[in-house]
Amino acid sequence: MKILTADDEAFSLSSIGHAVQQVRPDAELVAAASAGDALADITEKGFLADVAFLDIKMPGMSGLELAKRIREKSPR
Repeated sequence: MKILTADDEAFSLSSIGHAVQQVRPDAELVAAASAGDALADITEKGFLADVAFLDIKMPGMSGLELAKRIREKSPR
């Protein structure tokens, strides 16, 4: 399972990552500190997540807008 997390707060990003790894230790986890970083992981590195945990309020682009962009790249 591929999991993407995006949060501009380092503590929250770390906490989510830790919780995910406890529940799914075999998951491929990518953590992004901004919506732009998350999009780069998708568009430049080809990381298409099965699940995404997104912060709603981030500078530059909200988690909701990021979700729309992810959906465009990976409709499944």
